[in-house]
Amino acid sequence: SHHKTSHHGNVPDQMDAMRRINAFHVGLFNYVVSKMRATPDDNGSVLDTTALVYFSSLGDANRHMQIDLPVITAGGEAMGFRHGSHIEFPESTPITNLYTTMMSQAGIPASRFGDSTKTLSALTEA
Repeated sequence: SHHKTSHHGNVPDQMDAMRRINAFHVGLFNYVVSKMRATPDDNGSVLDTTALVYFSSLGDANRHMQIDLPVITAGGEAMGFRHGSHIEFPESTPITNLYTTMMSQAGIPASRFGDSTKTLSALTEA
């Protein structure tokens, strides 16, 4: 568990440990994405027909703040997801809007999920 490390108190060694843990986890995500991209499927690759999301549930775990969440989405091009850009949403945007968007693009009817307020058209419109 790295929970204690996430409460680094701005101590440089603890912050560096948290950076290394995060880098390791992002590397694992990259590994999975790479394998899915290299695996053929009827509509391109497995990655094209699968939507993935990777993020931290806290933007600042040291202070338990759920703002400025770092979120990475990958895949799902066959479902209409677009990638290759950095999108900043307003601070009050619930993460459940992403889930509602993903369900909608996957053909799962869900007008709401948890505290969602809308779908995120910026993820699907060119």
